Amino acid sequence: MPKITKLQPQVKRDGYYNIFVDDAFFCSISELQLSLLSLSVGQDLSEDQKLELLDNSATIKTYNRALYYLKYGPRSEKQMKNYLSQKGYEDKYIDRAITTLIKDGYINDMVLAQSFVDDRQLFRPRSLSQLRVELIKKGIDRDIIDQTLMGIDSDSQLESIKAIAAKKYKQSRYKDLEKLTQYLQRQGFKYSDIKTALSEIGD
Repeated sequence: MPKITKLQPQVKRDGYYNIFVDDAFFCSISELQLSLLSLSVGQDLSEDQKLELLDNSATIKTYNRALYYLKYGPRSEKQMKNYLSQKGYEDKYIDRAITTLIKDGYINDMVLAQSFVDDRQLFRPRSLSQLRVELIKKGIDRDIIDQTLMGIDSDSQLESIKAIAAKKYKQSRYKDLEKLTQYLQRQGFKYSDIKTALSEIGD
């Protein structure tokens, strides 16, 4: 029967151990799992125990990779799933990782969508149609998108148009109001809102 011949602390990651079975590396596991499974050098391992170890190891590796991805910014559920899939992790471990991340509050598509929209409206104003496209690209569910964008009223869109128009008007080509209007239409703003906003600027 296979036997654990070494439990070696990892050098680069505190709290993790490499498990050697019959003098060959078998898998890595957290110190917590090591304790919960009561593993020790010299212990015989059944096939079921070996499979359990590999399952625990893969679960932890997938979750840790997900946490690494989150270091660079919040992600949607779909973004996380796509990322882990591209890295070669199995679907069942990806699902486990995402379920845990949602439970722990690391992934929340509603919060992500609202934060994204608030940031755009404050620093980089967008039309409702542009915001919708950007949120779809992030993999946000359409119901969440609809709920999030409901909070943007006509006055907010007018302010966005004014902010963009003021910035663009500094460029000589957009001092022509017709060209400026066409540009704003291409950005997804309604013609009626554009006319209203530009007339208020003119006033």
